[in-house]
This record gives sequence, structure tokens and C-alpha cells, in this order.
Amino acid sequence: MTAEAPVTFESEAIITQESETPDLVPSESSAASITEPVGASSFPKVLRRRLDRFFANQNISHKADRAMWVKIAVGLAVLVAPGLLCML
Repeated sequence: MTAEAPVTFESEAIITQESETPDLVPSESSAASITEPVGASSFPKVLRRRLDRFFANQNISHKADRAMWVKIAVGLAVLVAPGLLCML
């Protein structure tokens, strides 16, 4: 019978955490100061202003265009068609 020696590992990994690691997510106060002026107090106002700016920059209407109406019609047809086919 052969005796096997126990397996040992001579090298061990040492994990250290640097105390000066930068935060991946900025705090709310620093993010707000970068993106919006101090007077922007509420989320709905900021959202409305950003959406208005987006639509103005893209030169598109706030309402749905022809492509969106086609998508809605096709979606409703796909939703209703199986029910109508089952009734036949």
C-alpha cells in the first residue's frame, strides 16, 4: 500500500482593498450639480424639461408619428386575431 502525502499549497493569495478606490457611482449631490442647475427641485419638472429639449433637438412631434400608429395597429391585430380565429 502506498501512502500519499497531503496536498499543500505554498502560495496564498492576499487580497487587499485600497482605501482610496474611487467610487463607481457618484453621490446624488455631486451628480445633480453636474447635470442640472440648483434650482431644479422636482423630478417631473426636470423630466419634462429634458423631454421638451429632446423633441426639439430631434425635430420630432410629441405625438406619435405614422410609424408608431402602424406599430400600434399591427400589435392590436396580433393581439385580437387569435381570439377571432378561435370564435370561427
